[in-house]
Amino acid sequence: MLDFVFQNGEFSPDSSSFLPDLLTSAIGAGIGAGGALFVYWLQIQRERDLKYINQSTQDKADIEYFQLVLKDTLGFVEVESKVRLDYAAEIKQQPYKSIPLNSYPTLPLIRLEKINHEKMHHLFLSTQGSDATKNFKNIYKYIDYFTNSFTEINSTIDRDTIEIQTLKQDYANQFDSLVDEVSKKANAIRYGVHKGHLSYENDPLYVLLNGIISDFYENRTDTTDLVYYQTQFVRKLTEGLVLGKFIGDSDCLNLALSSKGITFIYSNIKFKIEGLAEYLQRYCSSLQQELKNFTVSVDKIGFSKQLINERWYHIFYTPGQ
Repeated sequence: MLDFVFQNGEFSPDSSSFLPDLLTSAIGAGIGAGGALFVYWLQIQRERDLKYINQSTQDKADIEYFQLVLKDTLGFVEVESKVRLDYAAEIKQQPYKSIPLNSYPTLPLIRLEKINHEKMHHLFLSTQGSDATKNFKNIYKYIDYFTNSFTEINSTIDRDTIEIQTLKQDYANQFDSLVDEVSKKANAIRYGVHKGHLSYENDPLYVLLNGIISDFYENRTDTTDLVYYQTQFVRKLTEGLVLGKFIGDSDCLNLALSSKGITFIYSNIKFKIEGLAEYLQRYCSSLQQELKNFTVSVDKIGFSKQLINERWYHIFYTPGQ
């Protein structure tokens, strides 16, 4: 039990060390509590730094992937536009030859469609600097342009190819009918007019028709070469009938009219193919021009956001660890 001594109306403990001990204890407790609070606060900062670094690292990876896909798209557009330009030049030079279009899958454009555009926009705003919105809009403007362009180009090629194939099939059908009619006329001269006598060999019309048929089949090397069909059979037949003045014969007149109909289809095939070639040359040349502008926008992409900002308390730990 403490004994108190009253002095000047106040009291004090018997021991003179009480107040210093109390003060020391209070300071020690305060330091301990403060230290605990500082360690706790430091842990929070460390976790925030780690979260920030992880997010920044992921953002950087997303931007790099986006740029990679965009560069793949650049390469795709460049190659595909050149493929179609070469195809246009080839079909224009050889309109009657069946030439395949060596096209490639639109994988870069498909990958771009799968990227979250809204997320990428936010990334641009936080990592690309002051002109981020403008550059982002430009990039997607070109993406939409290229996507729509190839959709339209491929649709036009498919549509025109079907129409051209239909014309070629019509040509083949009418050509077969013409050959059949020419053979019937030659046989009619041989067995109808001359009754099978050798005199048919000297008949001018028979000589013309039989010679055209014989030469055509003997010299044919490619059954798909419409130029050969037209020049070595249809044209020879028409010129022979006109120059030989056989048009007065009703059968020969019908043969000439059939040849004229086939020639019209032949010309229409060339007209259709040349129209497709000119369309591809015009459109793909425009694609290549826009490709230059697209390249400028893609090259502007960078990652200006710092992975972590240095702070004074980083002397106590390494951010991200």
